[in-house]
Formats: sequence, C-alpha cells, structure tokens
Amino acid sequence: MSKAAARELVARGIDVVHVDDVDLRGRPDDAVLRRAIADGRIVVTRNYADFAKLAEAAAVAGLRFPGILFLPRSLAPDAVGAHVRAIESWVTETSAGRRSVANTIGWLIDSDL
Repeated sequence: MSKAAARELVARGIDVVHVDDVDLRGRPDDAVLRRAIADGRIVVTRNYADFAKLAEAAAVAGLRFPGILFLPRSLAPDAVGAHVRAIESWVTETSAGRRSVANTIGWLIDSDL
C-alpha cells in the first residue's frame, strides 16, 4: 500500500506500519512475511504472485500467520483514498466478526466500485 495511505490510516487510528517504517523496503518478500508474523501483523500488498506462494508454503508447513490481504489491480497504486476506504471497510467488518484472514489470504475492494 502507499505510504500516504498508511499515514492517513494511522491518523484515523488504525494500527498500520509501512515497510519503510521498519526498514523492509527492497527486502525479500519472505523477510517481510517473517517480520509480519513476528509482529502479529497482516501483510497488505499488490504482489499476489509472490505472497500467494508464501501463504501456501506457510500453510503446508503448518505455520500460523496473521494473514495476507491483496489490493486488487482495480485500486490504482496512487489512489490513496481508495486504499484508505478499502482498509477501513475491511477493519470495520473484521471488528464485527465478519472477516478474518488468519492463516490465509483475502482481497480488499474499493467500496465505491
């Protein structure tokens, strides 16, 4: 997700950490997932090809992880408002018990679509 979206979500009270905040930009995807697991955080990414494989490998290995949420291509990388709306919506539904990605993957959508 964009750094601007992460900052906006933090300003709105949502506990988000951007890869830049923890010196993970440019690091291998498995390092990002390992850090997310260690910190108990869900990964939010566009990188379906790599992270879907990592989620599958984790499941096969019996590794528990907080989950991975994918931003679809319909949400432009620079669409800060769309990212914020999608994540806020997901957080609201999760808080109400309607969604979970623990040990699996999920998709974010723009509520305006």
